[in-house]
Amino acid sequence: EMKRLFLILILLGGAAYLAFQASSPAASGDVEIVRDQWGIPHVFSATEEGGFFGVGYAAAEDRILQMDLFRRRARGRLAEVYGADLVESDRQFRTAGISRYCDAVVENLPGDVRGYLRAYAAGVNAFVRENAETVRRRFEPLGVEPAAWTEGDCVCAWMAVGSLFD
Repeated sequence: EMKRLFLILILLGGAAYLAFQASSPAASGDVEIVRDQWGIPHVFSATEEGGFFGVGYAAAEDRILQMDLFRRRARGRLAEVYGADLVESDRQFRTAGISRYCDAVVENLPGDVRGYLRAYAAGVNAFVRENAETVRRRFEPLGVEPAAWTEGDCVCAWMAVGSLFD
């Protein structure tokens, strides 16, 4: 289960092209994200939490809009972006209680796993904070802004991706 979650987080990483370093409050040292010739991020850290922070940062750098839409799908909030055509989809996700389930799952995870999700969310939020203008431009056509990413949002995004293949 942990390997599957880690694979999903890596797949959310996608592609871009810069190398940089970012400090994480979740890590005991620096996190280095190096992008190879194809733009694939490679995360280096002395701690697992730092690694998850780096993967969250890289994922947000590449796919923050997609991540937000996956989260909105699972939490039954797509109609806020796309209008009345998605009210029924939102109703189904809300009736199923997916949003509550995602948050409850996190509450019941072992401490280390929850810490990894917390570090991933901190990485996502660090990217959004450090690149506010870029993020604003990505979301502007939809007329929304991303909310802070949470541990529960990691589970929601994973569930939304899985529901696309049902």
